[in-house]
Amino acid sequence: MDAKMTPVDVAAAAFGGLSKVAPAVGQHRTRGWHWKKGKGVSRPAGDFPSLKVVRDVRAAAAARGIDLPVAWLVYGAPEAEVSALLAAAQTQVAAE
Repeated sequence: MDAKMTPVDVAAAAFGGLSKVAPAVGQHRTRGWHWKKGKGVSRPAGDFPSLKVVRDVRAAAAARGIDLPVAWLVYGAPEAEVSALLAAAQTQVAAE
């Protein structure tokens, strides 16, 4: 069975690292670690704190040519599917 990534892990893969996710949506670079660990909030570790952040992450990814499905940013996704989408996006950017 394929490993499932959390929503924050999906975003980190898309942006090239956890420290790059929060700045991409206008937040302090350490905020991503808070999301990953679930610090100071009543939500599971690895979930985004609000749908506004999900929308912002999706928009920032789209600006980079990566069409992240909303479901992945809410529920997470299998690692193989994320890798395939990111490889396809990278191939498309390289072709342009």
